[in-house]
Amino acid sequence: MLQLKALHYLTLLTGCKPSECKSIKFGCDVQWITATTYNLASQEVPESVYLLVHRLTHVVVNTDTASTDFGYFRSNVRGKAWWVISNTINTSEIQQFTSENLSANLHLDVDDFILFPPGYYANLLFSTTLAAPSGNWRFRSVAYGFFIPPKVADKLGPSTALTTDDLIT
Repeated sequence: MLQLKALHYLTLLTGCKPSECKSIKFGCDVQWITATTYNLASQEVPESVYLLVHRLTHVVVNTDTASTDFGYFRSNVRGKAWWVISNTINTSEIQQFTSENLSANLHLDVDDFILFPPGYYANLLFSTTLAAPSGNWRFRSVAYGFFIPPKVADKLGPSTALTTDDLIT
């Protein structure tokens, strides 16, 4: 339902046909071990389309079956999260797309409207100064969006992020 609702708003906003937009879902399941920077979601944007990310969900879960909190989902860990574009799936960035100076909760479980240009990888990075507690803790992130043609992207504006960063100034 989430994708259909977002697609409905996208068609109202741009006048495009629903068949012009390809729904996409991507993310990562990453083990949390130490205080470092993690890549929580990565998607290659083909040369012929733009990537529009409209929703991101993120949880932290302990998958250690011997643990008393096995399978419990937790909200975000303290840290910072931001979107970048790069030539690869790793953390080396070409351009920072959203501010790296905001708390992770403003990027990790939100409705956003981020338009990524063709020919790059869109990577969601997360940095924490905390080591994982005992157990087998994992970050699980899922981004929802659409591949949209250039004519639809032109109606939305340049490839930039219009996110919660813009609302908190």
